[in-house]
Amino acid sequence: MKQKPEAISALRLSNATSEGILLTPTKQLHVLKPNAAGTKFIYLVMNPRGTNLAIAREVSRSHAATTN
Repeated sequence: MKQKPEAISALRLSNATSEGILLTPTKQLHVLKPNAAGTKFIYLVMNPRGTNLAIAREVSRSHAATTN
């Protein structure tokens, strides 16, 4: 999570912001989403078969919004 600003800079996406991180190992999906304060994060691990990524991102977004 600490390397996100450096990655955005390296990709020359100066006006972009990151909403989270998606990792895709062979048989899993990992979604990391920081809370609004950036002090905690939601970490979801899912089986990619039968998983809707849009729904997974919305679940992580709604939980991050309620996490203090």
